[in-house]
Amino acid sequence: MGYTDSLKEILEKDFIYCKYKNLTETILNKLGDTNGGVEKESNKIVKVFFYNDSTNPSNFTSKELYRKYFEKLEILSKLKVL
Repeated sequence: MGYTDSLKEILEKDFIYCKYKNLTETILNKLGDTNGGVEKESNKIVKVFFYNDSTNPSNFTSKELYRKYFEKLEILSKLKVL
């Protein structure tokens, strides 16, 4: 998990990495926000964005955006961390 701030360079150390048991490509695609929310390299998923600038719940007062975000966290919370 990480964050994006277009005003400064984000360092690799600013991201949090976890390994999950049974984390499938189907689940990763559910977690991806929109088209482009899942990035692949050599046909392997390498990044998943839960939201983008227009769907970031902290940028708006929309309860719907928070609901969608927490649904994604709920999916992750059901997986076992390795």
